[in-house]
Amino acid sequence: MPTGIPLRLEQSLALAKGLFDDEEARRKELDGRANAVLSLSALYAGFVVFVLKDHPVTGGPAFYPVAGGILLLGLSLAAATWTSAVRTFEAPFNADDLVTDYDNKALTLPQLLQQRMADYLTAAKRNAAICERKARWLAAAYVCLLIGIMLHALSMLLLL
Repeated sequence: MPTGIPLRLEQSLALAKGLFDDEEARRKELDGRANAVLSLSALYAGFVVFVLKDHPVTGGPAFYPVAGGILLLGLSLAAATWTSAVRTFEAPFNADDLVTDYDNKALTLPQLLQQRMADYLTAAKRNAAICERKARWLAAAYVCLLIGIMLHALSMLLLL
């Protein structure tokens, strides 16, 4: 069914929308991972507090690994929380303005689609930068959690 729109323009719009959708899917995946790290960090921090109630460490060789582990678990919680808090995502376009411009004959259909394509590409680029920032904070949360758990395990070995 001919639409009067060049095929190349339709393909370009589909590509631009695909890029935007990919970044949206990536954001959702990063948010899910951040929630998992947040849950793991909180659960393990609770476990550490529970263990420290029964076996307080106020000095000796296990004090520094325990203190470092608690600090890193706190940093992991903070980094995962910050990852979840970064939510300033760019919407691809303001649909009301586009419809109004098209209805008022200010834009032809190919111009409308070109404008949408440019909006999708701009939003995808900005959202990719936001996803990169989220990924860096999430990586920091993973590293802090892993090292915190290892320090806690080391302190338990020192207490034996």
